[in-house]
Amino acid sequence: MHRGIGESGTYVGIAFMVLLVTFALRYGYGVVAKPMATELSLSNEQVGAIASAYFLIYAASTPIAGFLADVVSVRAILAGFMAMMGFGSFLTASCGDFYSCVLAYALVGAGSGAGWAPMATLSRRVLPRSRRGLTLGIIDSGSSVGFFMASLLPPLLLEGGYSWRLSWIIWGILSLIVAIAAATSMPGMRGGQHLSPLRGSKVWIIAASYMMFGSALAIPLTFVVKFGVEEMGMVYAAAAMIAATIALSSIPGKIAISHVSDRYGRHRILATSLLLLAVGIALTATFRSPMTSYIFAIMIGLGYGGAIPIYAAMAADTSEMAGTVLGMWTVFFSLGYATTSWAAGRLTDIVGSYIPSFILAAGLACTAALLILVARILH
Repeated sequence: MHRGIGESGTYVGIAFMVLLVTFALRYGYGVVAKPMATELSLSNEQVGAIASAYFLIYAASTPIAGFLADVVSVRAILAGFMAMMGFGSFLTASCGDFYSCVLAYALVGAGSGAGWAPMATLSRRVLPRSRRGLTLGIIDSGSSVGFFMASLLPPLLLEGGYSWRLSWIIWGILSLIVAIAAATSMPGMRGGQHLSPLRGSKVWIIAASYMMFGSALAIPLTFVVKFGVEEMGMVYAAAAMIAATIALSSIPGKIAISHVSDRYGRHRILATSLLLLAVGIALTATFRSPMTSYIFAIMIGLGYGGAIPIYAAMAADTSEMAGTVLGMWTVFFSLGYATTSWAAGRLTDIVGSYIPSFILAAGLACTAALLILVARILH
């Protein structure tokens, strides 16, 4: 049932804040990883393994959150999972070694399960199909704002004489505030079950594409700051601005490119976004210049920013059980992200350079685009 503009606007605003906090905690890890690794004596493999722990648990919790949003209550799922994420953030702030970081950040991943899949349920039941891409792009721009804020916060805290741990405390507090807002203002929207939301080869081909996309995205978002410091000779604050540039430039990608998909079709626009992502990553690895890295970061941001809401819009277009579909796709995304984060860290430790990992990421993004074009042929 489609709601009035004012009521829908409230839901979109809260959903925007859910993604802001969720993705600040997710992608902001790549920014805070450098001072964390220095203080706790973590290797690149361990830095990647901590990110992998998050995504493995996130992969398990997301389909549960999506299914429960479809059949129980969007309100309850968002409130409960956001509170869990906040508690995990507080624990991460107090970690003292590799294993405590793994456990604490995994709890953040469990809470993050409600940070995306329920948005497909929300868009399916609140919005007409002609507005889903644009509105999901607006909601998903919250993730870019969160990523941007998380990219700036650790350098500012460190320059001010504070610890990186304070950033985890700040995001934990904001998680609890958003949990309260969701509990008091979001709709329940309990729906009926659909017997076969995951039938058809197209659904699984898109899932495979989403997995390749997650694998490609993991490498620059986890290691671009360390790449800037260790191979481009940049100071930490300047390298963190690469991540901030990716985050900021993804906002027009999320809003404009997803809106174009409403009009010209999801498949071809998504494939274009994925190829733009691939080119930006490849050029970053090829030129390794501090000056040009910001230009290539814009390409990465536009490409990945446009892709994410279109995948969600595809899920909403596919089934009444949109949260279940996107939740299952996100399992594939998370498994790709988790395994590649660890593998890229391990590869970098072995060869002593981030370049092979970045070239791998570009190839994975191209594979994701190819699979989407195959799904379009089947469609």
